Amino acid sequence: RRREISKRQNLRLISLASIAMAEVVRTDYTPKSSFLDDLQVLKAMWFGNIKGGSHQDQLESFYNKQAHLYDQYRHRMLHGRKPLMMKMPVEKDCVWVDLGGGTASNVEFFSKSIKDWFK
Repeated sequence: RRREISKRQNLRLISLASIAMAEVVRTDYTPKSSFLDDLQVLKAMWFGNIKGGSHQDQLESFYNKQAHLYDQYRHRMLHGRKPLMMKMPVEKDCVWVDLGGGTASNVEFFSKSIKDWFK
């Protein structure tokens, strides 16, 4: 009996999520890049000369030569990001929590509707 109730609740949640997903506008975010761009990022990661006394200075030194190409590189490296962002359930006035979202590229998928959908 409990399993049946649990299954019905799960189906109801999936249905609600499907309805919410149908209303939010998502952008097929795919940054343009090339193999040469990837090589530049890898070169900066592997052979970059990290300088600076503080942690902030060291981070800026590390990302300085690759920052303009980093989103493109990560987009192709993280194969599950796009399917997740395209199917993630969204409800009206939900709160966006993006852990480790330093480049904020996940927001690009919802750029057309973020003002109307998220708090």
